[in-house]
Order: sequence, then structure tokens, then C-alpha cells
Amino acid sequence: QFRTGPLLAKTARRGARGRRLLDLGCGSGVVSVVGAAAGALAFASDINPAAVRAAQVNAHLNDIDVEVRGGDLFAPWESATFDVVAFNPPFFERAQGGLLEMALCDAPGLPIFTRFLQQLHDHLAPRGIAYIAGSTEGALQTMRTAYADAGWSWQVAATKERLSERLVIDALREP
Repeated sequence: QFRTGPLLAKTARRGARGRRLLDLGCGSGVVSVVGAAAGALAFASDINPAAVRAAQVNAHLNDIDVEVRGGDLFAPWESATFDVVAFNPPFFERAQGGLLEMALCDAPGLPIFTRFLQQLHDHLAPRGIAYIAGSTEGALQTMRTAYADAGWSWQVAATKERLSERLVIDALREP
């Protein structure tokens, strides 16, 4: 999770100027801050109140405008649509515990991620793109199967090799 954030931010900022960018599950807000610095109209949200506060502080410290809200997945944004959605999902299939584990772990079968993919259809603008962070140490193959099951086309947008894993950013679009 924490290693994928900078790669997701670097990928999502490409072509961000003038576009509506949502940093979903924002954590520290790195994606929205980097996107806003690149000229995006940036939005961020997280279910964890501490993450919401961290993203607000990070935006303030960087003198960047980011609208940050708390809530589950797209709930804080009602019927809003975005040109770019960046999501660093909980991509380990393990039981959840506290707030930190919620950021890292989805239950077996990835029910949170599956809900995200279903809701994304209503929140991604026409010709929009969603960037999804993953890792070969996580449930990457399960995630990719879920893309197809939810009706998304995808391709690899970025990778970064580490000693024992490959960090991946997949780009999703409507077919």
C-alpha cells in the first residue's frame, strides 16, 4: 500500500491538467496533491477520519487546493463524475481488523474492491480513466478477474520492480 502511493501519483498526474481527479482511499492525499500541483481539479476521500485529516494537512502544507471528504468509496461524492479516478485499494485478501488493516486488507473475494468496480461505472466521466494500484504480493490476479467481471477493459499503465514484488498500476476504461 505505502509503496504504491508514489507510483499511483506519478501515473495519475499524466494528463491531469484541467481534469477532475478523485483520489479515492486517499490516505495521506499524495495522489490528489500531486494531481492538483499538475493542474487537476482535485478531490480526495477516505473512510478513515485520520486519513482525511492527513490529506487536508498535506494539501495545506503544500499550499494546494484539494476538496477532501470522509466516507465509504463514492458515498461522499453522490452523483459526481470524474475524468480520472485513482484508487489504492486494500489489495490483500485477509480478514480486516482496525483502521490500518482496513487500508491494507479486503476480505477474501475482495468485496470492497468489487463494490468499487460496480460503483465506478456511475462516477467515471465518458472517456475517463481509472488507475488502480496493485502488487504481485497482493491479490492482483483476483483484482484483474474482477475488472472483467464488472465490465471493464484494462491495461498496465505503470510498473515498478522491487526485490520480491512488482508494483503495478492498471488503467481501466469503459469498453
